Amino acid sequence: MKTIQINHDEHVSIAHQLLEVGAVNTLRKANTTMSYFTLWQNGTDLRQVLNQSQFYEHKSRLKKVGIDIGQPFDVTRMCPTLRRSEVIEVKPLSIPSWYQLPVVAKS
Repeated sequence: MKTIQINHDEHVSIAHQLLEVGAVNTLRKANTTMSYFTLWQNGTDLRQVLNQSQFYEHKSRLKKVGIDIGQPFDVTRMCPTLRRSEVIEVKPLSIPSWYQLPVVAKS
C-alpha cells in the first residue's frame, strides 16, 4: 500500500488570510472577525450574538476567504488536520573540559 508523506506544511490563520486579501486593514479587526468565526464553527448562531450590521460586516469579511457564516457550520466538510512531526536525533553529550564537580563541605 502506498502512502503519502508530507515533509512540510504551513497553516495560515483566518486572521492572516483576512489581512492578505485586504478584507481588513488591521490585525485587531482580523482577530475580532476570526473570533466570531470560531464561535460560528462551534455551533453558535451569530445572528443571536451580533446586531444585524455587525453580522453582515463579519459575514462580508469572511466571504472574501471563502467562509459563509450565514449557513450553519457543516462538520462533514472539514478537511483533516495535518500534524507536523519530525524525528529528533538524540545523542549523548560529553562533559565540557571547563566543568568541575561541586565540592561537598565536610562537617
